[in-house]
Amino acid sequence: MPAVLCCALPSSAVLWRALTCSGVYWRAVACFSVHWRALACTGVLWRALACTGVHWRALACIGVHWRALACTGVLWRVLACSGVHWRAPACSGVRWRALACSGLLWRALACTGVLWRALACTGVLWRALACSGVHWRALACTGVLWRVLACSGVHWRAVACSGVHSRALASTGVLWRALACTGMHWRALECSGVLWRALACIGVIWRALVYSGVLWRALAYCGIFLRALACSGMLWRALACAGVLWRALAFSGVLWRALACSGVLWFALACSGVNWRALACSGVHWRTLACTGVLWRALACSEMHWRGLKCSGVHWRAFACSRVLSRAMACSGVHRRALACAGVLWLALACFGVLCYAELKLEMVY
Repeated sequence: MPAVLCCALPSSAVLWRALTCSGVYWRAVACFSVHWRALACTGVLWRALACTGVHWRALACIGVHWRALACTGVLWRVLACSGVHWRAPACSGVRWRALACSGLLWRALACTGVLWRALACTGVLWRALACSGVHWRALACTGVLWRVLACSGVHWRAVACSGVHSRALASTGVLWRALACTGMHWRALECSGVLWRALACIGVIWRALVYSGVLWRALAYCGIFLRALACSGMLWRALACAGVLWRALAFSGVLWRALACSGVLWFALACSGVNWRALACSGVHWRTLACTGVLWRALACSEMHWRGLKCSGVHWRAFACSRVLSRAMACSGVHRRALACAGVLWLALACFGVLCYAELKLEMVY
């Protein structure tokens, strides 16, 4: 395993063990952008984490880069020898789904002497494997024949939900037309890593997909490249009318720049029930939003919860540059204390022409 390049961190004298004992939920730690690589550099022993009652489910859900774990010198073999019997995690309430969601490189598992056949015999549901980041290509390289998978009761729905590179499936001789004829639900296809561009090329009419009961929520959660959707002639206005939950879109890795280029009027977004809190929690780069011609005055009027913006890593400097009228901010229910805590450089606000003595007095209080 490669060694970790430790980064210098400001000394805080706060022991993570103390954090654990103080009621701080690790989920909370995860939500404030803690770089786990940094944790590794602080000398925190992952063995200690395991001993402090930290639920692996929590670790998996908080975006822990397992690659980082590998880089900290933790040998997976050591994990196996440290009392963590691989059979034990399955029986101890640790859902393999959780492990799967952690980005764990199954190739690494394979290298630790874990026989995939053994995994199958331990009650590990292939559905769980499917939902993980399992690179099925890796499975194929371990001697697992796709034909065997098909014969072993593996539901294609499960395969679809995995990170299956459908290109790989295609390379194994599986004809997509055949898949369509085998009763495979399109829902399954959409949850996979299917390149929708490919689907479009096989004669699938997108309008037909819309009418076939395909839930756009599902589309949002797969690896859809919305740029591809835009290129397929789909009108984004149609998407808005199809009941797309923008929260889902936000979590799908949507490149908002692409949305902007597709002619979507952000005003329309505001009218379509977009929960701005959801947008804030996504990877939306608000700087990008600012560049798309969004009138921040409009945002302020759309019942945007500024608290949500605060949690989104918004660079308030960007706000300042976008000519946000401080008066508008005051009218939108902005908690001035929250703004102050967000790193807002009030000096910057003052520099772009905001001259409001009353507001300045309120701000000075905080």
